Amino acid sequence: MDQIKMKDLQTEAEKKPFAAAVKALWIEMFEDKESYVDHYMSSTWKHNRVLLLLRGEEIVSMLHLNPYTCIVQGERLDLHYIVGVCTKKAEQGKGYMGQLVTEALRICKEDGEPFTYLMPAAEAIYRPYDFVSAGWCDKFVIEAEEVEEADPSLSQARWDVIVPELGQAGSIQNVGNHTLQICPFDRWTAGQTKQLESFAAELPMDMHAAWTAAYFAETDQQMKCYDGELVAVCDQEKPIAIAAYLCEEDQSEAEITHVLAAKQYQKLVCRQLAEYVRKRLNKQDIRLVCNLPAYSFDAERMYCTTMIRPLQEEWFAKRISPADGDCMNIQILVKLWLQGVMIYTPELV
Repeated sequence: MDQIKMKDLQTEAEKKPFAAAVKALWIEMFEDKESYVDHYMSSTWKHNRVLLLLRGEEIVSMLHLNPYTCIVQGERLDLHYIVGVCTKKAEQGKGYMGQLVTEALRICKEDGEPFTYLMPAAEAIYRPYDFVSAGWCDKFVIEAEEVEEADPSLSQARWDVIVPELGQAGSIQNVGNHTLQICPFDRWTAGQTKQLESFAAELPMDMHAAWTAAYFAETDQQMKCYDGELVAVCDQEKPIAIAAYLCEEDQSEAEITHVLAAKQYQKLVCRQLAEYVRKRLNKQDIRLVCNLPAYSFDAERMYCTTMIRPLQEEWFAKRISPADGDCMNIQILVKLWLQGVMIYTPELV
């Protein structure tokens, strides 16, 4: 039997011979739509780093290191996001994933990154590699048959929603004293894009991607692979949210994957986006699943969306008091750093 060998693909030329096999394995293991994987292979794949375990020319396991610029507590960092970690079903249980994760951590540390991060299928998978849960979401569901009722946390007295025909300016929806405009990314002007870049940068999140015009465009393209889109939500022309959604193939359910908004606006935005999606798809019985930061709702319903793996103790030591940082191991430093900190990174790949 051929020996298992690791391959580190860093350039397009190195990746090209493996592109078809990587695409096939991704679709097999993650069940993503082919249109989405095609987009991934034509965009992120060009810039990322891919670790493969090969038996001869056959891929048995893979891991992708995707580059992101993130803003962490006001500091701009170039980090790698670990994604696409999988092993062929017949090869699972042989420790292949651990080999890839260990090598990925070595690469990120060598590159000087203070930490790397991922979105776990299950937290238990990554705890043996010293990943720490650092971001949580609450799944807020708007059922198809649900009657819109007033939210006691908001000042509106009623939820009677008026959704006119979609026009050039998007969907105008009236809720109590609020008139919200939902504007798809395709209709943003250059001025609006700059305004929304500033809006995203000023939101009180401890960690988020650097939302630039290019990042907006990439997110919109990802959503479009699943009949969704990126939208801006404005109240009297003032941005209150940036949101993105995608749909199941049968359009029975839509998922709001991103809601960048101040806490007091999140439910309002989700309610209105639900009406907008139903109108856009001409499907009133669609179910909306909204992934929101857990601190906005009942913490008992939260689930982990993001885990980080500390790599540079010095970076974490600067974020606690010097008196506490002299003789502490990295795990204690991370726990202290995470006290009072909520990281929200609802990224795709």
